[in-house]
Amino acid sequence: MTADTPDRNLARAAAAASLLVLVALFWPTALRRVFVYGDLSAFFLPMRIFLAEQLARGRAPIWMPDLFCGFYAHGEGQIGIFHPLRWLLYRFLPVPEAFNLECLLPYPLALIGVALFVRRLALPASAAIFGGATFAFSAYLTLRLTHVNALAVIAHLGWLLYAIDVALREPGRRRYRAWLAIALVTGSQLLVGYPVAIAYCWLIAAPYAVWTARSRGELAPLAAVASAIATGVLLGAIQLLPTYDYLMTSERADPSYEYLTEMSLHPLHLLSAVAPWLFRNHLFMEGRHEPLERAFYFGPVVPIAALWIALRWRALGEWRALVAGLAALSAVALILALGGHTFFYRPFLALPLVGWLRVPARYTVVLYFSGAVFTAIAFADLLRAGSSPEVRQRSRWLWIVPAASWLVAGVGLAVYQPIPEQARVVSHLLPPAKQLNDPPWILLGPIVFTLAAALFSAAARGRRAALFALIPLVLADQAAYAAAQWWVDPPCTIAEWRDRVLPRPVDPPLRVTTPKSYYVFLAPDNLRWWSATTPIVSGTQMVRGYVGLTPSARLDYAGRAAQRVAGAGADLDRRFFTRMPGPWLRAGGDELFHALSGALPRARLVANAVRSAQPAADLESIDVETTALVEEPVELERGPAGSARIQQDWPGAIRIAIDAPTRQLLVLAESFHAGWRAEVDGAAARVLRVNGDFIGVVVAPGAHELSLSFAPRSFELGCWTSLVGIAIVLTVALAGCRAR
Repeated sequence: MTADTPDRNLARAAAAASLLVLVALFWPTALRRVFVYGDLSAFFLPMRIFLAEQLARGRAPIWMPDLFCGFYAHGEGQIGIFHPLRWLLYRFLPVPEAFNLECLLPYPLALIGVALFVRRLALPASAAIFGGATFAFSAYLTLRLTHVNALAVIAHLGWLLYAIDVALREPGRRRYRAWLAIALVTGSQLLVGYPVAIAYCWLIAAPYAVWTARSRGELAPLAAVASAIATGVLLGAIQLLPTYDYLMTSERADPSYEYLTEMSLHPLHLLSAVAPWLFRNHLFMEGRHEPLERAFYFGPVVPIAALWIALRWRALGEWRALVAGLAALSAVALILALGGHTFFYRPFLALPLVGWLRVPARYTVVLYFSGAVFTAIAFADLLRAGSSPEVRQRSRWLWIVPAASWLVAGVGLAVYQPIPEQARVVSHLLPPAKQLNDPPWILLGPIVFTLAAALFSAAARGRRAALFALIPLVLADQAAYAAAQWWVDPPCTIAEWRDRVLPRPVDPPLRVTTPKSYYVFLAPDNLRWWSATTPIVSGTQMVRGYVGLTPSARLDYAGRAAQRVAGAGADLDRRFFTRMPGPWLRAGGDELFHALSGALPRARLVANAVRSAQPAADLESIDVETTALVEEPVELERGPAGSARIQQDWPGAIRIAIDAPTRQLLVLAESFHAGWRAEVDGAAARVLRVNGDFIGVVVAPGAHELSLSFAPRSFELGCWTSLVGIAIVLTVALAGCRAR
C-alpha cells in the first residue's frame, strides 16, 4: 500500500458520501416532482413557467404583462433570461426537468469549485472534497434552495477563487486561461440575475487576491485580475444595466435604515451554532418567519475543526497566514451580520453601493466558507500528524464543543414552555421560551456533536477508520437540517401544484387585486403560503405581485378609481389577513374573491385630460371613464370618445387599431416605463404617463394603427456593452492561442 492510498480511499469515501447526500436530497426529481416551499412556488416556479412559454414562442420575455399591470421582468433580474445555461434548460427541456436541474446543479458546482480551490492550498484530495462538501451542503446554501438565483451565484465562489489563485501564482499559458476563467465566471454570476449576491463573493475574493499578491510581492498580476473582473462586468452588462435601471424605479431606490437592517442576525441565533434544533423554526424569530436568511448552523465538524486549528496552531506551518486572514474576515462578517443589533452598522451603510444591500445575516457566507476551509485544514492535519502523544493530549480539549452543546441544550430544557398544537404554526410570534423545540429535538444536536467529537478524537489518536465514519455523519446531519425545511411544503408534480393554485376569478384582460404581496390560507390539510405571483399560472393577471424588487406605484390600488383604471374585475377577500387564530379561508371556493364592477377597457380613448402632480389623490375626484390625468398639458379636442381595439397583445409588443373622431388620448392599462416606444402608422409618437401608472399616446383624428414596443435604453446599452466584453474575451483567447 502506497502513502497515497489512505488519502485516495478517503477521497473516494467523501465523494461517495457527497453523491449519496445529493441523491437523498433530490430523489423526488426522479419522479418529476419539484420543490415548492417558500419562494420556489411563490415566485420562481411561476416565473420559470412564463419563461419557458415565451421561449417556446421564440420571444425574449423582457416585459411581463401578468404582474403589476406589466413590469420590466428582465430588469427585475431573477428571470435571468440571458444566462446561456438557463436559456438552454427552459428552451429545450420540459419545465419539471429544467427547474429540477436549475435547483440541483449549484450544489455539485459549489462542491467541486471549493474543492479545486482547497487543493491549490496544498491540501490532500480527501480534505479538499470534504471541505467542498461541508460548504456545498451547509445551511447557508441548502436553506437557500428557495432563492435559486442567489444559490447559483454563490456556487461560483470556489471557481472564482481557484481562477484568481492560478492567475496570481502561475506564469505563461495558465495565466491566460485563468484570466479568461475569471472573466467568464464573473459574467456568468451577473447573467444569473441576482447581482447583489456577487458582493458577498467579492467580500471573500477581493481580500484573498490582495493577500496573495502581497505575500508574493507581485502586484502586476493583481491588475490583470482586476481587468478580468472588469471584463466579466462588461459581459454581464446586458443584465446589470437593466437591473440598475429597474432598481432606480423600484421601492428599494431609497430604502430606510429599518428596511436595510431587517433580518439582522439576533444574538440568540448564535446558540444555533452548537444547538441546531434548539428552536422550533431552526432559530429564534423576531416576529417574522424567516429561517432561510438567518440560519446559523455550520454542522458538527466546523466548530471542532476551528478548535483543533487553535490547538495545533504552531504545527499549521504555511496554513497559518490563511487561517488568520479568514478568522479576521469572519469576525468582521459576524459583526456585519448582527446588523441593527450593533452600533457599527449604520456608518457601514454609508459606504458606496453597500447601502443597497439588505438582510445583514447574508454576510455569514464568509463564516460558512471559512468553516469549510478550516474543516479541510483540520482534516489534512489529522492525516499528517499521526498519533503522537502531543496530538493525543490535545485531542482531549475537543470535548469543549459537545460540552457547550449539552450546556445550551440543558438551559433550553430548563426554560422550555410547551405550547398548544394549534399555536405552533405562529410560534415565531411568541417569546423565546415558547419558541423552543420539543425536548427530543433539542437533545438531537448535542448527541450529534458528541458523536462527531468522538470520531474526531479517535482519528487524532491514530484510528483512521474514524474519518470514514466522520464524513457521512457530518454530511447526513447537514442534509437532515436542510430536508427539515425543504419538506415543510412537500415536493409535488407540476400538475398537483397547479391544482392547488387559487382559481381564476375573472378572465383577462380583467385583473385581480390583492391587499398584500404575500398571503397565507388554511388548505384542507395544512397551512400553505402563497403569493400575489402564484395565481398567474392559472391565467390570472394581477394588479400587483410578489417579486424581489417591487416596482414603485403612484396609485393606491385599494381605492376604487385606481382599481377601475387598472382593469380590476375581482379583489381577494381581506379576511385572508386576519391574524391567527382568527378565521381563515379555504381554497377552492368563490368566497376567496369579491367581484368588482366598473372595470374600464384595457385600451380606450378619452377627449379630456387634467394635469396632476398627485394622481393618487386626484384620481378619486375625476370621472375616470371620460378623463385622464397627465403630467404635462396635452392638446385634445372635445368630442365623443373614439374606439380602440387591441389586435395584438404580446409581452412587450402591443398593436391597437384606433378610430378617433377628434384629437384624443389613447389610454392603455399597461404600466408606464420610459422604455416604451410608440409608432402611429409607422411614425414615431411620444409615450406619456397617464393616470399615475399607465401608458398614454395622443392620436390625431381618423383611423390609425398604433404599435407599442418595449425597448428600454438600458437593455440596448447593455447589449452593446456585453458585445464589447465578448470581443475582449475573444481577443485575449486568440492572443493566448498565438502565444502558445
